[in-house]
Amino acid sequence: MRILILITTLISLSAFANKIPRQKIKILNHKRHMEVEIVKVDYFNKIPSVEFDFIDPYQQHKKVKVTAISLENLFAYFAPSAISVKLKAINLYKVHIKRNVERSKTTYLMYKQDGKWLKNSELGPLRIIRKGLGVIAKDKITEEGADWIWMINEIEFIYE
Repeated sequence: MRILILITTLISLSAFANKIPRQKIKILNHKRHMEVEIVKVDYFNKIPSVEFDFIDPYQQHKKVKVTAISLENLFAYFAPSAISVKLKAINLYKVHIKRNVERSKTTYLMYKQDGKWLKNSELGPLRIIRKGLGVIAKDKITEEGADWIWMINEIEFIYE
């Protein structure tokens, strides 16, 4: 009987552990929430986010439901006076996104797809997407995807 209880407990714990995101993100040069330097992905639940349908050009134009934070909400939460943000991926790829440009109004930091945390195999733990583009033609993907970055593990706010 004890063995059965132990096995059931271990199975329950392992199932629960799979639901908790383990990836960590560095937050650099922020002016608010100073206690935060390295966070787990589930920390982003604290920041106002939205859900919307997104046609993903990197998943053969599959329509997915995303949970994402607008770039403006990211700035408001961590660095209200920052003028831009630098994002770095696991593979050291970097993108620098300016705050007050037209393109930034449709730029989002995605952390969930179809209600589940993004895994590395799904270009997670965080990725940049643009809302409202619909299906992007192959000859336009380079232009429209220029700011897109995935597997983000570092966010740095810039002030000048």
